[in-house]
Amino acid sequence: MPTVRNQKTTSADRQPENADIPSRLGGARIHVAITAFLALFSIVGVALYGLPFFYDFMVQDFGWTRRKVTSGNAYSKLLVGPAFGFLAG
Repeated sequence: MPTVRNQKTTSADRQPENADIPSRLGGARIHVAITAFLALFSIVGVALYGLPFFYDFMVQDFGWTRRKVTSGNAYSKLLVGPAFGFLAG
């Protein structure tokens, strides 16, 4: 069998220089996803479940009833939620 010398390679035979970029970005993508999850987890956790901790202090300091404090929290979520939802698209 004869050997072939000076065989030209076409662009279809070569891999682009940046072919390994998706494999290198895999770790960065996971890092970004985990960071985003933890940030949202913290923000939502504090906003939804951290505020009731302060209800008793608001009742004592401001002289409000517990009903006013909790309904104020609910009204704020009902007004702010659709507003930001609309702005977010």
